[in-house]
Amino acid sequence: MRNGKIYVGRGAGENKTLYGRIRDYYQPAYLAHPRNETSLICRALLKYGMSNFALLVLEFVDTSEMAIEREQYYLETLVTPYNTQKSAGHSLGHGLGVPHSPGRIESA
Repeated sequence: MRNGKIYVGRGAGENKTLYGRIRDYYQPAYLAHPRNETSLICRALLKYGMSNFALLVLEFVDTSEMAIEREQYYLETLVTPYNTQKSAGHSLGHGLGVPHSPGRIESA
């Protein structure tokens, strides 16, 4: 994003291909779906528009296990304000039923 904020996520896994992940982020209906209302990255994409974001593939790996391991590495190495869960492997980044605080949601 132009402001330098970063979001890290796996492009595949949990029945999601890299193409599927990218396609979802270009679909306003997906971004605005009620299940994504607390997702900071979905809210930011809707608010600021895709033209204010860049999609970068950091690396390709061979297995889902390696993808989770590398995702965890990037979560620990980079400053990722759009990632509210700092543990890799969650299907939606906020999928353990842990709600975001209202202030955190509004900051998107």
